[in-house]
Amino acid sequence: MPVSEQRSVGGPAGPAPGKAAPAPRRTLGIREKLSVTISLVVILIILLTVLLVTFFERGANLERARQNADMLGNLVKIGMGEDIIRGNYRGLEYALKEFAQLAVVRYCVVLNPQGKILASTEPAQIGRFMTDGWTVQRLSMPDVAIRRSIHQGHPVSDACIPVRVGNGLFGMIRVGFSLQPAFDYLRTVLLGNLALGLCFIFVGILISIAVSGAILAPITSLMEAAEQVGRGDFAIQPEALATDEFGKLEATFQKMAVELHKKELMRKYVSPNAWTEVAGGTVEVARSGGRQEVAVLFSGIRRFSAFAERHQPDEVIDSLNRFFDTMVEAVARSGGIVDKFMGDRLMGVFLPAPGQRWPPEVRAVFAAFEMQRALGDFNLRQAALGLEEFQTGLGVNAGPVVIGQVGSTSRLEFTTLGETVNLAARLENDSRNAAAAGVFVTGGFLAKVRDFVQGSPAGNGNGAADLHILRRLTNLSFFLEELRRAPPAEAAHLIRLVSFVRTPEARRFLEETAQRGAPELAQEAIRALGTFILDRSEEAKAFLITLIRTGKDEILRSQAVSMLALAREPLLVGFFREVLGDPAGRVRANALQALLPLAFPEKAETFRALAGDKHHRVVANALLGLWLLDDPQVFPGLTELLASDDPARQTAGAYATATLAASRSFRAHFGRVPEALPATLILSHLARLVAGEDPAQRRLAVKALGQVGGTEAYDALGSLIEREKSPEVLAEAERALDRMRVRLGPRLAATGAGPGGDAPQPPTSPLAGD
Repeated sequence: MPVSEQRSVGGPAGPAPGKAAPAPRRTLGIREKLSVTISLVVILIILLTVLLVTFFERGANLERARQNADMLGNLVKIGMGEDIIRGNYRGLEYALKEFAQLAVVRYCVVLNPQGKILASTEPAQIGRFMTDGWTVQRLSMPDVAIRRSIHQGHPVSDACIPVRVGNGLFGMIRVGFSLQPAFDYLRTVLLGNLALGLCFIFVGILISIAVSGAILAPITSLMEAAEQVGRGDFAIQPEALATDEFGKLEATFQKMAVELHKKELMRKYVSPNAWTEVAGGTVEVARSGGRQEVAVLFSGIRRFSAFAERHQPDEVIDSLNRFFDTMVEAVARSGGIVDKFMGDRLMGVFLPAPGQRWPPEVRAVFAAFEMQRALGDFNLRQAALGLEEFQTGLGVNAGPVVIGQVGSTSRLEFTTLGETVNLAARLENDSRNAAAAGVFVTGGFLAKVRDFVQGSPAGNGNGAADLHILRRLTNLSFFLEELRRAPPAEAAHLIRLVSFVRTPEARRFLEETAQRGAPELAQEAIRALGTFILDRSEEAKAFLITLIRTGKDEILRSQAVSMLALAREPLLVGFFREVLGDPAGRVRANALQALLPLAFPEKAETFRALAGDKHHRVVANALLGLWLLDDPQVFPGLTELLASDDPARQTAGAYATATLAASRSFRAHFGRVPEALPATLILSHLARLVAGEDPAQRRLAVKALGQVGGTEAYDALGSLIEREKSPEVLAEAERALDRMRVRLGPRLAATGAGPGGDAPQPPTSPLAGD
């Protein structure tokens, strides 16, 4: 089964062919839902409270109105009762006129026992009979009765007041007392309660938003962290964790981020296809193998065995790991994967993929040129550390291969097999043994990429007839046109490809982009000019010198210094020493690094003068230069930096220790007489920084301890992992422990040191024992 089919077996099921994936439903976020829910609850509670208060106030107010009506009715009875008994109708009329002047009285009617109206505030009704049920009923009742009614559209308390002497009924008074004042009062109370309720609702909504934000803050933080991890950035800086369930969730997520970071690092050493096959549960399918048309690239280091014999084991491993890091990145940038590492050799495979702009053969050529360019940066770093530089051989071939899982059930290796692979390996071997380094290919391969690449014959190699060396890319206009149409994510890669054309037109384009392009593209253009510096282009050197002197952007100027350093020409010493007075710290640091591999008078004095600089990288490079000059003040200088109360100088000390640890013979001398006391102090100060508050400072201290510490430092880092919350520091601690296991393996086994050790017994000196 072809590899593309194997991947589809274990992959996630997508939408059916011809059917578009359903659009996601637009829903409220959790915070909005929680805010709305809390707000609705607050609104409901406040509205119910307002209604209940108004209801009880209404009942109380109407009861007061009834009591007032009862009291007024009795007053009316007292005032008119005697006139009714005596039949003094003239007195009744006078009393009614006086009574009607009260604003609260809507009407007043005096009836005889038969219901005839004897007197009324409405004279037209006099002489009529009131025959409604309420009147007839109340004429037969002895007590005062009050009801609510409507009179001419106004609410009233309708009171029926019988006038009796003994058991004899002499008449009845009906009085309507207005309820409008009571209802006006109720309306005022209701409006006031509603206004107050609205204020409470507004405050409640604000509180609900604040409460929901506080409740969901950990979830929001986790969402942002998840997006950050999804982008491949595992350097999460956590805040102080709570002790509740959210705090436990955050702690769990941070540990997960560390594990994902470790797995992501493993992808550098394991083919993504193999990773996918194993993770997807399709190992059995992959073991059956598949055939693919691919391009294969081999890279190896010339005379590496001799290098390994001349250097300390830790220097060999560190140099090889730095070399592979550089080469793997070059392969990945061109869309390739690393199939395997074989000692000092690397094998890259370039598979056909739907999303790739270029065919596998062309991408393999791009990667080869990228690796040649990256080797220049690597060798400059090696020279700055006082270590030997590497020369490599490169072989590229393309054709059919068999791809699958090979191995036992306990261990599988995703690999590529076939004559295409064997020929690429032989081409790399020819390149390593040739007089001049280069990318070796066959004539058949060159024919496949002739539209983009220029090559020249190299004679016949070891079993490889018609051998050619790739020189440069061609067709500049094509790359420039692609660059104009490319999205920003692809533009950086295309700018690097332009540099491999190696023509004056390509150089001028890069210089123009460095001056006028967007910041990201300008940085990439300056890095791409490094190809021309390695080719000894005087025009490129002159441009970078001008940019460093006249440019305004610190990042671009510092990048230009780094590219100019690739020339490693003694004639540039004066210029680099001039740049040491630049106000920008990173520019000074890069200029000082450029001087590390160069010889010039007063070199030691120059480095000593800069050992007290404020920028931590300047200090580190100055101490590195003094170490390479065998200056005895390096260890005391490190101790002084780390013992300082100034956080900036402490950071400089930790950074300098980590930098020096990678240099020539530093670890071999660390902890030996007569520097044992300063070395012990250095370790104790680093341990103090590891326990500090600043995550960036802790990470540098952890890195330094991992490179120079002994078994006590190993135990301390193991304990740190149990309590550390910063994924960045955790990841650095994991890397430090891995390095220490390799470096201190026999001593760790002898003492039982480290996390989970049975009986850790620290040695008499806690220092490195290389």
